[in-house]
Amino acid sequence: MYRSRIDHDGDADQALFFYHVPKTGGVSFFTALRHAWLEGHRVAGTGPRPAMFRYDDIARDIPVKGLRYTLVGTHKAFGAHLKFEQPFLLTTISREPVARITSEYTYQSMRRGQPVSAAGFEQVFRQEENTNRAVKQLGASRYGVAARPSTLDAAIETLDRYFHSYVDHRLCDDLIETYLSHYQLPNVDVDRLNQTTDRFKFDSSPYRDEILERNHLDRQLADYIREHPRVPALTYRSDRLHPLTVIIRETGNDTRSEGVVRSIPTKTDFANG
Repeated sequence: MYRSRIDHDGDADQALFFYHVPKTGGVSFFTALRHAWLEGHRVAGTGPRPAMFRYDDIARDIPVKGLRYTLVGTHKAFGAHLKFEQPFLLTTISREPVARITSEYTYQSMRRGQPVSAAGFEQVFRQEENTNRAVKQLGASRYGVAARPSTLDAAIETLDRYFHSYVDHRLCDDLIETYLSHYQLPNVDVDRLNQTTDRFKFDSSPYRDEILERNHLDRQLADYIREHPRVPALTYRSDRLHPLTVIIRETGNDTRSEGVVRSIPTKTDFANG
């Protein structure tokens, strides 16, 4: 459960743009914020409906001109936020490459209904598109072209210069609570979303050394972010929580992600627990 402590002096004027490196906890992050915004607006019944956008859908690959977005997420390389006619706070989440690549392979196998195998894993993780994926995304590179040390330098400089926040995936929960509080959104009660079911799990440990060698730049970036996370600091006047709590429950299956969303008044035991 994610708490939104709303009694603070933070400035929440700017919208949020999420550079989503796959399989870092980003679906949980984006979904929690998205439904907190939408449910908060629905219950309040005032103002324009928040505009959300996943900047990956080929059919909607161009932001609507003149529309002010509240939350945007993308797998595109850094610079995608400049296609929008508004400023954003930028954020991202990182994860060490062995776990991230393994999770990406097993997740895609599950969604496609394809059994996992050593041969299938080898084919996927040895593709250039899946090598040093985070460094390429944050270093504004092309996924099909090999990253260089200069790409890593560009990614770190980009984070330090332009990003409002960046964390290792183990701090994803903290980041969610920070932005729920920052934007004074409802609390969110949700289990971890978009997980791979057990029958699609795969032991990638025999490939660990090769994965780390191929993705040594991603490993350095993940180490940098883990050692130097940036989480916005809010000055709280009290521990008062938002009076509304959004509940999200996943109801999909192996090939399709779906969910049920509802909201209730914040319970006393939630506020005190």
